[in-house]
Amino acid sequence: MTIPEEWYDVEKPHGWQRDALIGARNVNRQQREEIKSLRNKIRALRENMGPNSIDLKEKTEACDACEGLKREVLILNERSRVYRNVLITSSVGFTVVLGVFIGVLKW
Repeated sequence: MTIPEEWYDVEKPHGWQRDALIGARNVNRQQREEIKSLRNKIRALRENMGPNSIDLKEKTEACDACEGLKREVLILNERSRVYRNVLITSSVGFTVVLGVFIGVLKW
């Protein structure tokens, strides 16, 4: 099937258009090479892990769970501090209001 001439530009790209296309092509090639390199590294690591791979996977999952729990503890500690500050502030405010009320009644 041939593409009719009306579907593509007749003029050759020039100036910034050409530079942009070449730059995009180079970035694409670089990213493909990087992906290929990373896949090779992953393959090599999997081959080197051997029978301990299941143990390593379990340890990694346990470590991830520990990190999640640490984040939860930090969040709960922050909430505890906020609640403590609210409690102290409301207690002081209640004491001040009660003192003013008692002062007004005695006067």
